[in-house]
Amino acid sequence: MSKKQLTFAVPANQGIFTNKDLESCIELVKLEAYPHLYGEELPKALTFTGDFGIVDYQNAITQHSLTYGTQQIGARRGTKNPNLTGICNHIRDFGFKLRNPPICAFRTRKGEIFLINGRTRTELLVGKFQFDNIIVAFFEATDGYTDQQVADAISQFGIIANTDEDPSGPAQVFDVYEEVVHAIDQSWIPNPIDDFDAAEKAVEHRIEVICGKGRFTDLKRSQLKFQILNHFDPKNEVRWWNHHSAKAWMTQEAKYFNIEPIYENQILKKRGIVYKLISASAAHKGILDVVYTAAQNPHSEIRVVLHTGTLEGYDLDTCYDFRVLDFTKFYDEVLLKFGSVFFSGQKPDMSQVKVYGALPAIAPRHNLKKLVLIKPNGLTTVNGNDYFYTLTQSKASSVNVVKMQKKAA
Repeated sequence: MSKKQLTFAVPANQGIFTNKDLESCIELVKLEAYPHLYGEELPKALTFTGDFGIVDYQNAITQHSLTYGTQQIGARRGTKNPNLTGICNHIRDFGFKLRNPPICAFRTRKGEIFLINGRTRTELLVGKFQFDNIIVAFFEATDGYTDQQVADAISQFGIIANTDEDPSGPAQVFDVYEEVVHAIDQSWIPNPIDDFDAAEKAVEHRIEVICGKGRFTDLKRSQLKFQILNHFDPKNEVRWWNHHSAKAWMTQEAKYFNIEPIYENQILKKRGIVYKLISASAAHKGILDVVYTAAQNPHSEIRVVLHTGTLEGYDLDTCYDFRVLDFTKFYDEVLLKFGSVFFSGQKPDMSQVKVYGALPAIAPRHNLKKLVLIKPNGLTTVNGNDYFYTLTQSKASSVNVVKMQKKAA
């Protein structure tokens, strides 16, 4: 087929893929450019058949879950594609591009067909643009592998397919988190409760495999590992935070809301309250954000609230205390330096801005419905460092977290 006859994009209103579209896709997609889909980086229990094909969505594709034990197969197990609207608009305006790898379909030994990635594309093509069929690449179980091994490979593949910066929508952190937790639940890799050392190595290896070379930094991968291991800690419920989950907790779970100042005849009668949420690990940026917030709300008390991100290591209590208290130390030092450099050595006025509290992260130490309050003029020692603050809450003394031990033989 000559290149002049190739179809590069299928209009969104075409409603069906033709044989010419399929031939164009076969010509345009270079298999060697995608080793994680078609080559040596593909999980060993899966085999790419070498075929692309057109399948009728309603009649040829099995709509229920795989019988291999996976509860939900395919990429982005836990989250919707954050770029869904943008991808939809792009297909609407410019058509569905045939140069990108097609959706992957697994064909069982009984001949049933299941989609193992491409949830966003399927949702848009079939649901939004009413296509009757789709172009797929076919995969089968490799000879010699058990059903459980194939299920394990399919679960990994659903993430691998979207961790190479594929424009169809890269996997999110929570997708990887959920897949590895699912692998532990299915006994595909060791459970930290049974053998922590083996589980730590297995979790780290699985994250490296499914994240590949194109997704997430070493720091993010390390954080993921500890999130997963903490999930199985029998002594504690451990919360890990990002800005969005922390913001949701503040308003939806704990019910902390900003309060507007009260004026009478344009005279301030009662100051307002503004909660400023920042990461304890991003003090440099956070302090500047606090300054801007205070300047924009001169008649409100600014209450700085910290979240601790992902707690790491085996002593989570110490990790939590260190992050929160180290922020307070840095905060005080920076303000004193500002006063020394810019204001002739004057001490900063702390009346408007307070480092107020931190989100809870460890139960039963913390009441997970209340802030941990940061009180000045106390003394707390962490890892040999003294901090002139204390952390208080209405519930429970600290429970030290120790490394989980192997079960006795």
